[in-house]
Amino acid sequence: MPLLCPYPYRGPLHHTAYYTVTPNTDYTPNHCTNSTQIQSLLVVTMEIVEPGYTLAVSTPLLSTSTTVSFSDLYERDERLRSGSFGTVYTCHHKLHPDMTYAVKILHRKNAKQDEAVHRETAILKQLKELPHVVRLIDFFVDPTDFYMVQVYAAGGDVFDRLSARSNYTEKDARDLAKILLETIEDMHEARIVHRDLKPENLLLKSASDDTSILLADFGFARTVPTEGCKTRCGTPVRRP
Repeated sequence: MPLLCPYPYRGPLHHTAYYTVTPNTDYTPNHCTNSTQIQSLLVVTMEIVEPGYTLAVSTPLLSTSTTVSFSDLYERDERLRSGSFGTVYTCHHKLHPDMTYAVKILHRKNAKQDEAVHRETAILKQLKELPHVVRLIDFFVDPTDFYMVQVYAAGGDVFDRLSARSNYTEKDARDLAKILLETIEDMHEARIVHRDLKPENLLLKSASDDTSILLADFGFARTVPTEGCKTRCGTPVRRP
């Protein structure tokens, strides 16, 4: 079975790549000390690791020693916001420094939270074809944190946009509501409910567009069981 060697190759253009390797001798990660040893020990095929790699692999990587980490492929940039859900930063892929993404970093606490994060990523993967659901690009796990790399919504969220506006037209409200309701309909056809719809979870694709949204934060989302949903869920009503 091919392994992903943790030894990074940095070519003349300073692109980061990783060796997909097929052992022809006894393999341990300690063998990957330099390119000469790799060439002599292994039959090597160079594979450029593009955004989306971790969601494209069909089987889990074999161990922590052979897992590609977030910092191997991405650089973390500016902090956008933080809360009980974790902290969100902008980031860029090392092969594509001109492309901005968002990464949500969640500290690992217990097995129950691990299950919840994996459920959220599975739902986002299932909804990847919906144009107004935030797209999951990559997903990384290390012993202390989860890293969810997503499409970056440059316009912020609807709550902040409305707070900054002195007026908001009926047409803009209608256009936004139409996109939201169509997205919810598509999700419900896939038997997925969001369960935490609010302006803070509606991200705007552009700083100049008040209506083109991406539905985000699927931490409370669930696949609807046969008997339907029975749990009360959502953000508590804010009181003065």
